[in-house]
Amino acid sequence: MIHGLFKSKRVDEAMNLLREMLHKNMVPNAVTYNSLIDDLCKSGRLTSALDLMEKEMHPRGQAAEVVIKSSVIS
Repeated sequence: MIHGLFKSKRVDEAMNLLREMLHKNMVPNAVTYNSLIDDLCKSGRLTSALDLMEKEMHPRGQAAEVVIKSSVIS
């Protein structure tokens, strides 16, 4: 659903959905984070992608996988 919102250029709505998930104690998995970070990078929101990795993924004990790091580097 989040990826679909990004594809429709509805980036803010996708991020709001993430916030709603977190508010309801629904922890995103690596696939969701990968999609978010990749889409944020492709949307030109590199700072948001890095913040997501550093402030949300890492504190929840989820390490950035090679795919995520590749998205950021690209």
